[in-house]
Amino acid sequence: MDETLENVSLLHKSQSMMKLTSSSRSTSTTESETDPEDEETLGHDSRCPWREYAKMAKMAPKGAVTICTLRHLLLPEGCTPMEFGLCLLELDEKNVGYFYKDVFRRKGVAAILKHTQLAEARAQAIVDAYVDSNNLPVAVERLNALQVSA
Repeated sequence: MDETLENVSLLHKSQSMMKLTSSSRSTSTTESETDPEDEETLGHDSRCPWREYAKMAKMAPKGAVTICTLRHLLLPEGCTPMEFGLCLLELDEKNVGYFYKDVFRRKGVAAILKHTQLAEARAQAIVDAYVDSNNLPVAVERLNALQVSA
């Protein structure tokens, strides 16, 4: 229960931090990283704990990994919003609602293994596909091709 309360606290810290930093930073996201499906999956229900992260993803700097990015990578693997949300909380070291690819490269596999049921090889393939492609649609396409060939 204490971990759940801590995660809620992180959500509030992230919201405050984004409000403070977004006004001083130029932001842009690619259309492929945020789409209407993100809001449907992550923000449709007012009780969804990740809805604010979906909103913050729209303000994240270009190249940042957001909950929407994780959704696109992990939902097709059968992961739930809770699982990829917990991955975000673990990887968001600065509590701002996003993290950069270097963090994903260093700690992404461990976070995916900790919070999902995916095998280590698949978690590594997900991290590699995204970090190496610099493009979410390309990464998803690569992952789909790997899944078909397996």
